[in-house]
Amino acid sequence: LKAKAAKAKEAAAKKKAVAAKKNASLKLKAAKAKLAKKNAAAKAKVAAKKAAVKAKKDKIKSSGPVTARSLFMQQQKGKGMGLKQLQEKFNTLGAAEKKALVDQAKKNLAKRNEIKQS
Repeated sequence: LKAKAAKAKEAAAKKKAVAAKKNASLKLKAAKAKLAKKNAAAKAKVAAKKAAVKAKKDKIKSSGPVTARSLFMQQQKGKGMGLKQLQEKFNTLGAAEKKALVDQAKKNLAKRNEIKQS
């Protein structure tokens, strides 16, 4: 009888240990899931911030060139001239042509500053 009682006690202790182990495992899984959710939220927040910064930078770039030289270079792009040739051509532009480029560049700069302020 004592042996039977000891066996029953041992079996109950084993069941209790298994249940405790299972409970600990479930708690660990829940903690891991909570941490994963928190990390995902943090990553999403960082990604959203990066996307917002990139969108603003793209918007700023879309305002166009802000110097007469860069505006001229953009207009002449794809005409088969090298950089030195383009610079020489820009340096030999007439005053009226340069003034038009400078005015356009000023407008672009104003647009860019307006976008930066927003």
